[in-house]
Amino acid sequence: MRTLNVLPTTKACSERLQASRIFPLNHSDTPRRNSKVSRRQHSYCKRSVSFSGFEASRRGFAKALVGFSSMWMQTSSAARAGGDEDVDFKYWRLWVSTDGHTHISQTSISDFEMKGYSKAPQAVRERGIPEPVKTVFTQLPRAFDNPWHYCPTSQFVFVTKGSWWIQTTDGTRVTLGTNDLLYQDNSEAVAELLGDVGLENAGKHASGTDDDLCQQVIVQVKRDPVLNENKPF
Repeated sequence: MRTLNVLPTTKACSERLQASRIFPLNHSDTPRRNSKVSRRQHSYCKRSVSFSGFEASRRGFAKALVGFSSMWMQTSSAARAGGDEDVDFKYWRLWVSTDGHTHISQTSISDFEMKGYSKAPQAVRERGIPEPVKTVFTQLPRAFDNPWHYCPTSQFVFVTKGSWWIQTTDGTRVTLGTNDLLYQDNSEAVAELLGDVGLENAGKHASGTDDDLCQQVIVQVKRDPVLNENKPF
C-alpha cells in the first residue's frame, strides 16, 4: 500500500525548520551544507508558508472535487425526490386513441423539484410544460349544450366557478367542478393523424352545463396532439 505524505502545516514547518537548522528563522546562521532531502523539505515548507496554509496537493484537490460533484448529484436527486414527495397534482386528460375514440381520465403531474420559483424553495414543475400562446376567460351559460366538436387547439381548461360536463365517444361522461383542471388536444389536427377510421365523431367530444353557470380560464399552448397519450406531463 502506498502512503501519501501530507504536507506539514505552516506552524509545523516553522518548528521543524528551526529545529533542523535547514531554514532557520535567523537567516544569518543558515548552514552551508544541505542534503537533497533537506532541500526538498525546505522547498515544501517554503511553498506551505507562502500559500498561507493552502497545503492540498493536486491529487487531493481532484479527489475533493469528485467528492463534491457526487455530493451535489445526491443532493439534487434528493431535492427532486423531496419535491415529488408531498405533491398530488391531479388533473383530467381528454385524449384520443388510434381507433378514433375519445376518452377522459384522471391523471397527475409528476417530476416536481424543490427550487426557488419566486424566492423561497417550493415544489415546481417547469420542464416539458408547453409554451402558452393565448389565454381566454369565458363563462358558459346555464343549460349550455355544445354537441360533438373538436377543441380549438391543445389547451388547459381551469374551472374557477360552477360546473361543466364532458362526454367522450367511448360513452364516458364526467362533470368538472370548481378548481378542476383539464388538458385536451383533440383538435382538428387529430383527424390527419387518424385518417379514415370509419367512426362517427372520431376525435370529438360533447360538453355543456346543467343548472350552473361555469367560469373558466383557458390557456392555449404550443403542442401538437398525440394519440394514445393519457399522461403527457
